[in-house]
Amino acid sequence: MRNKSIEATIEDAASPETRLARALGPLQLTLMGIGVTIGAGIFVLTGTAAANYAGPSIAISYTIGAVATALVALCYMEFASTVPVAGSAYTFAYVSLGELVAWLIGWDLILDMTMRAGAVASGWSQYVTDFLATFDIHLPASVSGPDAAVNIPAVLVILVLTAILASGVRTTSRINTAMTVVKLVAIVIFLAIGVTHIDAANWSPFIPASQPVGGNGDMWEQPLLGWAGLGADATFGMAGILTGGAIIFGAYSGFEIMASNAEEAKRPQRTLPIALLSTVAVCAVLYVAVALTVTGMQHYSKLDNAAPITGALKAVGADWAVRIVGIGAICGLTTVVMIMLLGQSRVFLAMSRDRLLPEWFSHVHPVTRSPRRITWTLGLLVRS
Repeated sequence: MRNKSIEATIEDAASPETRLARALGPLQLTLMGIGVTIGAGIFVLTGTAAANYAGPSIAISYTIGAVATALVALCYMEFASTVPVAGSAYTFAYVSLGELVAWLIGWDLILDMTMRAGAVASGWSQYVTDFLATFDIHLPASVSGPDAAVNIPAVLVILVLTAILASGVRTTSRINTAMTVVKLVAIVIFLAIGVTHIDAANWSPFIPASQPVGGNGDMWEQPLLGWAGLGADATFGMAGILTGGAIIFGAYSGFEIMASNAEEAKRPQRTLPIALLSTVAVCAVLYVAVALTVTGMQHYSKLDNAAPITGALKAVGADWAVRIVGIGAICGLTTVVMIMLLGQSRVFLAMSRDRLLPEWFSHVHPVTRSPRRITWTLGLLVRS
C-alpha cells in the first residue's frame, strides 16, 4: 500500500531514457479530446435516444450530461495539473491511494481502452463497408462482416494507427487534427442543411407526456428512479429526460484520456485546464445543436432508430449529404481508436516506470520520444 510522492513521480518522468516530448499546446490537446469524445454516436445515439426516450427534450439530457461531465473534468484538471505525467487515473491513484489501488486501476484502464479500441475498430469496419457499398463496392462478408473469423478492415486500421502512434506524438497530433476537422466539417454541414428544414411544430411538445412501459409495481423490482417517484418504468416526460441522459452520458466519455497526455503538454498547468473544459464545452454545444436540429427536421416518432441523421437528411431530400455524414462518421471512429491506443500506451508506460510491469517497456525512442515497444505490443494485442 505504499504511496509514491508527487516529486518522485515527476522526477522519474524526467529521466532521459523514458521522457516523453512536450509537444502539445491547448489547441492540439483540445482537438485530441474532441477526436476521442465525438465518435459516430453523435450521428446515431442522439436520434435513437430522442425517438425512444426523450423526444426533443434530449437536448436537456445532453445539457445535464454536460454539467455532470464538467464536474468530472474539474477533478481531472486538478489532478493532471498537480501531477503532469503520463498515466492518468493510475498515476493519480499511486500518489494518493497507494500501489495496490493504482495497480488495479492501471489494469482496469488498459483493459477498458483495449476493449473499447477493438470494439470501435469493428464498428469502423462496418461503417467503411456500408460507405463503400454506396459506390457499389462490396467487401466480402467473410472478411469484413460481424461473423468474420478475422475482420480484415479492423485489423488494418489498428495496424496503420499503431504505426502512426509509433512515429511520435507530433505526427499523431497532426493526423488527429486533420481527421477531427473533417468530422467537425461534416457536423457543421449537417447543421447548415438541417436549420433550413426545421419545422418548429416537430418540437411540440418539447417534453412529450410520460408513457408507461409496464411493471408490476413491486418496489424491489423498480429501477432507482422509480424509488424517487420519477416513473422510471416510463418513457418520455421527466423519466425520459433522465433515462436519455443516462444513455447519452457515454457520448461524453473519452475526454479523460487527455490526462494521460499530461506529460506531453506544453505548460500543463495552463494547457490541461483549457483543453479539458474546452473539449466538454465544444462537445456539449455540438451535441445539443445536433439534437435540436434532427428533432426539428423530423418528428421524433418518425426518426429511424438505425440511422436517424441519415433518415432525416433523406426525409428533406438531401440525399447527397448522406455520404458526407458517412465520411464524418468514419473519421470520428478513426480518431477514437487512435486516441484510445495512445491513452493505453501512456498508462502502460507509467506502470513500467514504476516497475509494476517489466521495465523494458518503459524505453522511449530517442528521436520520436515515443514508447514504441509498448505501442506495438498493445497494438498487436488489440489487433488480435
